Amino acid sequence: MFSSIRGFLGRHKRKFIISGMVVGGAVLVVRYVGHKLEQWREEETTEILERAQRRSHFESTERTCDQTIVSLAPTVQETICGLTDTDRIVEQLKTAQPDQKLELWAQLKVLTFTRACVLAYGGAMLVATLRVQLSVIGGYMYQDHAGPGRVSSALQESYLSLCHHFLSHGVKELCTLIQDKVVAATRNLSLKQKLTLQDVEQLFWTIQAQVATDTLEPLRNMSRYVLLPALDALSYNLSDHDSEVLARIAAETADILDSDEVASVASSSVAHAFSALIDGLCEGFCAVRSSKESLNDPVPGHSRAPPRPNGTLPFSHPNAVLMPLAKLIPLVNSVIHNFISGDRQAPWLYHHLINDKFKVLSANIYEAFCQKP
Repeated sequence: MFSSIRGFLGRHKRKFIISGMVVGGAVLVVRYVGHKLEQWREEETTEILERAQRRSHFESTERTCDQTIVSLAPTVQETICGLTDTDRIVEQLKTAQPDQKLELWAQLKVLTFTRACVLAYGGAMLVATLRVQLSVIGGYMYQDHAGPGRVSSALQESYLSLCHHFLSHGVKELCTLIQDKVVAATRNLSLKQKLTLQDVEQLFWTIQAQVATDTLEPLRNMSRYVLLPALDALSYNLSDHDSEVLARIAAETADILDSDEVASVASSSVAHAFSALIDGLCEGFCAVRSSKESLNDPVPGHSRAPPRPNGTLPFSHPNAVLMPLAKLIPLVNSVIHNFISGDRQAPWLYHHLINDKFKVLSANIYEAFCQKP
């Protein structure tokens, strides 16, 4: 029997060898595939956990950013209102001599439109700066989990304080630039000149166009207005290592702030702010439609409908209402007052804070700096 078994094995030796190789290879392949699947699952789990951790850290950074913006808003608002003090001019008008009133009205006209424009630009610049800064330092801090000690608390504080330049100098420079454009755009507007809402909107577009063509246009040279100059930034009492890191981060932040992407998002946010201002003025134009004085001279092409049987005037489109500049200026001031003292916190910043483009921008910056070597 053993001889027959040996004979059988001898006759089929090659088949057994090949079958063994096939089975052994299959076992190795199965084990290799199983190992790779397990490795892939571990990598996927790690990546999911890292994404969740980054998401949680970013959301925390976003909340901190919003709180920081809202906390700095009153200081920026106070600075802007102080530089464009219309209340002082209004008080002077009450006691001024007739020959002084024309000059005071000219000042009031310039300061009123300047304040409206500076609030729109300043709000966008403040939000853009802090979203960029918090996203950059947030990315560095996330990396710091892997290599502790790279971003010290002193470095973080010094870096975030760079934007205080905007409060002390940038806002003043912004006001000066925009005031020059307002003077040029409103030079030929007399107090008796009547404007439609569309005319007012066109006036704001003219100011924006003139600002956009200036060599110091704020949205494309944002770092000039909002960040402390590099040499001054290095005057902080930091270690040599932290000074080097601060110089690098500050340079990276300046490059981001002056990029086309940030300028585009900020420009879009400024446009939303002006739209909100026009919407506020629209309510004012609608409110005066029942005034006989405001409806005496309808706009060409817009006929005035006769009164209704109950004596009330029918609805008139805001663009069918003419308002003298002397009445428009107090209306603009009233709308601005609502923007800076509304029910919500920092209402003049509201349209910038909820701008999804800013949020997407900050998320992209954070993600890039999280993975930066």
